[in-house]
Amino acid sequence: MEVLEINGKQRLDKVILGMAAKCSEQSHLLVEAYRYAADLHKDQRRKSGEPYIIHPVSVAQIIANEFQIWDAPLLSAALLHDVVEDVSGVSIQDIRSKFGSSVAELVDGCTKIKLPGEKSQEAQDRTHSKILLSGSKYLGVFVIKLADRLHNLRTLFYLPSSRRQRIARETLDIYAPLAAALNMFHVKRELYNLAIMYLYPKKSKRILSHIQRVGDDPKVLKIKKQLEEVLGSFSVRTTVRCRPKGLGSYYNRERKTLEITNAENYVDFTIVVHDEDPFICYNILGIVNSVFPPQPRTIRDFIANPKTNGYQSLHARFNHAGYNFLVKIRTASMDTWAMYGILRKWREDRGFFREEHNDEITKFLREIGAYGGPAPERKKLLASSDEIIVYSPDGDSHILPKDSTVLDFAYKIHSDLGDRCKGAFVNGILVGPTHIIQDGARVEILTTSRTIDVDPEYELVCKTARAKSGINRLIQKRRRFYAERVGREIVLQLLEKLRTDSNILKQPQMWYVLKEFGLKSDSELFIKVGQDLISLRSLKRTLMEVFPEFFKSDSEEIVFGRNLPEFFISIGQLDNAVHKFAKCCKPYPGEDSAIAVLSERGVTVHKVGCNEFVLRHDIPVERLFKIKWMMDSSWDCRLRFLVSIQGISLGTLITQWPHDHSFNLLDFTQEEDKHNVPQTRFSVVFNTLMEAKVFFERLYGEFGTISIEKYQRFDLMDCN
Repeated sequence: MEVLEINGKQRLDKVILGMAAKCSEQSHLLVEAYRYAADLHKDQRRKSGEPYIIHPVSVAQIIANEFQIWDAPLLSAALLHDVVEDVSGVSIQDIRSKFGSSVAELVDGCTKIKLPGEKSQEAQDRTHSKILLSGSKYLGVFVIKLADRLHNLRTLFYLPSSRRQRIARETLDIYAPLAAALNMFHVKRELYNLAIMYLYPKKSKRILSHIQRVGDDPKVLKIKKQLEEVLGSFSVRTTVRCRPKGLGSYYNRERKTLEITNAENYVDFTIVVHDEDPFICYNILGIVNSVFPPQPRTIRDFIANPKTNGYQSLHARFNHAGYNFLVKIRTASMDTWAMYGILRKWREDRGFFREEHNDEITKFLREIGAYGGPAPERKKLLASSDEIIVYSPDGDSHILPKDSTVLDFAYKIHSDLGDRCKGAFVNGILVGPTHIIQDGARVEILTTSRTIDVDPEYELVCKTARAKSGINRLIQKRRRFYAERVGREIVLQLLEKLRTDSNILKQPQMWYVLKEFGLKSDSELFIKVGQDLISLRSLKRTLMEVFPEFFKSDSEEIVFGRNLPEFFISIGQLDNAVHKFAKCCKPYPGEDSAIAVLSERGVTVHKVGCNEFVLRHDIPVERLFKIKWMMDSSWDCRLRFLVSIQGISLGTLITQWPHDHSFNLLDFTQEEDKHNVPQTRFSVVFNTLMEAKVFFERLYGEFGTISIEKYQRFDLMDCN
């Protein structure tokens, strides 16, 4: 075996042989994996100048020595986790043929994906999704990635500042919350500490000094002594620990700030009961409360209602000498789980990583990985920690993230219930679908007979991956339905301009057209055209190649307009999941001088000649469409528009408002920007497109700069 040095002292061959000796089964696999990885990485070096093989060996050492997992397939995968990604010509199939499926699945789950032409942020988001999906099935993927991230952070000072910042931010967004979700306390604490020290070097030093002072504070030591004395006479032996909070407790994820005031309390006390009877924990809680009275409504029972990740303990907060403290009471086995989480289960059940683990964790991580919405929302889902308990009318309890909505509860019970949820009775009070549920509430879901038209904002308001995914699925379904209708309309216009019959779409040769674009049906073709994923120019060319006999001799000479759009789309019923009014030129519903741009997100309406749009996007004219407003169409629900007027005060607006207007105006507010320019906001409700056109036409003629900030269905519960 080739001799290389690690930290200038230990030889890698001895390190590997030492690990192999502790693996009771398949120890030869570990040795072979090391030889294979060392050969593939032999010409590579880290930024520190060390041979690259030191990194995968260090990752394996962290798993073996710090996580106390002596599993040959897992450690082998740790040694090989970078070979497919960093060594050209090596594939997952190579790993599978040499080391078996278990090792190959773990290596595949750890391998980043980068598609040709894909931006780095998109590749990163795709990789995170893959890791979550793979890890929800093979726990070893998470274990390797967390050990990999730990070693990278420990040696991060060799990298340029920009890369240090990016890796530290990614750690706070993904890996530290992941360790928390798996209840791997020590890993979580170190990931937070290291990442925060790189992101906030000056502030972290001040807070670390504060943490040191708190740990040595006589008040803290006195509380610990009082707890030990009062529990000393109890019939069951107990151990009292006190621990200052780490840097992660001082970091606010939403505001991305590091401040001493961000921490709810500075010190936790843990009382470990050396008896596995959970009822003793409740007795000890009573004793503790008699000495340190708890703050109102702060006692949390995670023994009767464990957290999603299996954490169990009794929590009570108390104030002493002007400071808040948290006391945790649990049995020894609960304490082991609280410290090591899912790793404890692995050590107890050898080979546990090959099967799906802990149903709740599996579902939680799989749903986040499969979530197709905005990447920032996935990060929020992963970082969610506080939980509440909600009860069904039958008394069944359900655990949800704090600030969950009625829709979160409905989707947790069943996806069909979420799809048809129009509101609920919460503790007997009628509320809407986005109402935030409080801890301990009793919730009865109200449904409609059909799927509701959810507002896109619901996806941002909901807290669970299942609800966000369900809402995202409904929105994408609406967008695809609309794209198919618009695409069909556009294709028929193209055929008319080419002076050929629409029956061409029913000919057997259409199969060749669909094959050219990688599609299976006419519906898919219409959707792609309606999403501007297939250009009319390329569709025209393909049709003429496949059906030369259907076109007249001069059809090929027909060209697209050079200055103005040649095609139109029809808009009648407005849907805020599909139709957007551009902020740059501020068009309004029914405006005559308007054009449309298509995308997978729907239709964006601009004014003709919008300079900012033309200059920034440089879209060719064949990708722009005239709008045919269907003024006679009736809306299936009233729409509420939030409108702002720049440069007009509320008083001026009211005094100058035309007296013959009968529109339903709501929620007038006024504020000023940093230049003291007044801005008035109000809502207005319409029943038809004609009403909206008449209103905005008059408004734009009377006042200053008008902007439609957003619009949505009004009285959703009445619309369905």
